[in-house]
Amino acid sequence: MVQKAMSESFKEVEVGAAPSTGVIVSGIQTPARRVQTSESPEDNQDSLRNLPSIDDRPFSCHRPRPITKPAPLPADDLGNAFLKAYLSKVHAFYPFLDQHRLQSQHTLRHQLNSEPVTREDRSALAKLHLVYGIGSRHLQLAGKGVPFERSLPEAHFIAASQHLSAIFELRTTENIEIMLLLAFYSLHSPSGPGVWHLTGMAVRTSVELGLHRNVRDLAETQPHVDQVRKRLFWSALILERKVAITLGRPFSLSDDDIDAQIPADIDDSLRDRPVILEAIQKAGLQHTAITAHVHLARLQSILASIQSHNNRLTELNPPSTDHLSNTRAALDHWRDQAVPSRLPPPEAEGYLMLEFNKALLLLIQPFVTCKHRQPEHLRVCAESAGAICQLSKRIHQREPAGFLLLELHDVLVAGITLIYCLWLDEPTLDTLTLINDLGACSTVLFLIAERWESAKRYRDAFEALVKAALMYKQRHASRGVQGASLQSNTPLDVGADGGVLFEANLWENDESSAWRRMLGEITAAQQAAVDDTWFWLNDTTLPLNFAVS
Repeated sequence: MVQKAMSESFKEVEVGAAPSTGVIVSGIQTPARRVQTSESPEDNQDSLRNLPSIDDRPFSCHRPRPITKPAPLPADDLGNAFLKAYLSKVHAFYPFLDQHRLQSQHTLRHQLNSEPVTREDRSALAKLHLVYGIGSRHLQLAGKGVPFERSLPEAHFIAASQHLSAIFELRTTENIEIMLLLAFYSLHSPSGPGVWHLTGMAVRTSVELGLHRNVRDLAETQPHVDQVRKRLFWSALILERKVAITLGRPFSLSDDDIDAQIPADIDDSLRDRPVILEAIQKAGLQHTAITAHVHLARLQSILASIQSHNNRLTELNPPSTDHLSNTRAALDHWRDQAVPSRLPPPEAEGYLMLEFNKALLLLIQPFVTCKHRQPEHLRVCAESAGAICQLSKRIHQREPAGFLLLELHDVLVAGITLIYCLWLDEPTLDTLTLINDLGACSTVLFLIAERWESAKRYRDAFEALVKAALMYKQRHASRGVQGASLQSNTPLDVGADGGVLFEANLWENDESSAWRRMLGEITAAQQAAVDDTWFWLNDTTLPLNFAVS
């Protein structure tokens, strides 16, 4: 529905050439292929040339400003604050970095610049600068009272970019870590490379290194290496699929090609073989710092099933009710397993419920625009969209929280879906509940816009559309038009005056056209002026491929 209408209008972008490199797996190196890198002193950012970028970010600047200088390594107080922010915001859900090693590198960071600077030193410096950049940007977006210059996150990104050419000379698991850190930086910031290409590269590199395969005997002989490989692979896969779903694009890797097991739910700081093997035997008996990550990994097979089903839908192949019932049962089972009690960190439970409702919304949306939809489909759609808005509001109200651009997109799509449900005027839906959920969506957008000025255009456009939708409903109520509320046997697509409120066949089953018609009707226009800059369908909403393309 809305998701597909938005995704289909996303612009293709120019992709930089990916670096060609050698391979290191579990300490075993294959012959390396060196990459020709620019040595021109006139280009201080030559290491960024081989990274994908985009030219149409909707935010203030899509490339680092030339006046921003590379950041030095931070003092202890700032560095500790940035590292803590990264660990709480990213590592709890994507533990692809070895936390023990990261802490050690952070403690010894000033020694890494000592001559001679080795490739390992450069890799550590790049990762640290990206961690500091992500952590500082998170603190900015959360409004936490840690004083530092506004351009510091970008300065750390530029400092990290100085080391990328040397790092990408060889194909290693550290390359995947760097790609994921660059992706998370882009999702937090108005500058940085395109996330869709980066996450795709990360997954393909994982395949090249064999991380998607279960390595025989490794779990027994080197359990620490085995668990690190699994966390890295599943972190890359989870992020890549989140971005692909947002853009309505296929996944980089099919579930049929994956036999790597999900990481064990154990403390990721464990390193000794006997301790790890014992912890694996007791895994699941209590929550750990990576419990949320383990549940996200288990959700991927369900998301793959939903995405595969939705991608094959045509007029001759409508949504399958059997698929709906089976997948809904699997989702409910996942929810019962994932959210039985309080999880660490405190926001993890709300985050996992958000993932549940986003998956449910993705599952039910094709049935809402289907000709033979049922009132139950609309109810589930409205409830899941409303839950996304309400849960996001609670997370932001509990404490000032930073956000990813994907989270802004999810909330906005949920809000648009609620407007769609309001427009359909289904009598089984509670209008007051819809309006309350729309208010929660507005609150989240206002909170985000307070921290990110460029997000105000989305907030303002959403407010304008909500106002227009409510005025539309009031106009029809004053005329006695209540959709299908007057007769229980009235088709859902026909209003009390006999007029068609929504009929997929009139629009050739084109969800984008149905969305345009809704915009036109609630704004009292003859048709949705898709080319008008007022309509955020064209000017505001659709560029939400922002960093992800």
